[in-house]
Amino acid sequence: LIDINLLYKNISTLKPFNKKVFKEQEFIMKNTISNLIDKNSRDKIMVQGIVDFFAVDDDGKIILIDYKYSGERNSQVLINRYKLQLKLYKNAIESGLDKEVKEIYLLNLRYNNLIKLENI
Repeated sequence: LIDINLLYKNISTLKPFNKKVFKEQEFIMKNTISNLIDKNSRDKIMVQGIVDFFAVDDDGKIILIDYKYSGERNSQVLINRYKLQLKLYKNAIESGLDKEVKEIYLLNLRYNNLIKLENI
């Protein structure tokens, strides 16, 4: 059931990010809705999640990668679908580690497509 060639391609795609790597990191954070999702609200909410993968580069800045296994080939559709989730992960990492997330990617495992997100 596992396509070993695709698995190897996905692992190879992550290899350049192999600095100090953290996988499947759980988090819980409390923040205002407006800080998390750009809605005009001062209400606070609790958010819990698991960040698939992030790496800390030599400058101490973070590269965040979230895995998806999707049949969707259109990168912009995937970006729109997961942008909010990745913004939450970015906020959790930056507030929890007091470090800047400098790059954010989606990795569509089904097609080994690494998509860079801008302006999150």
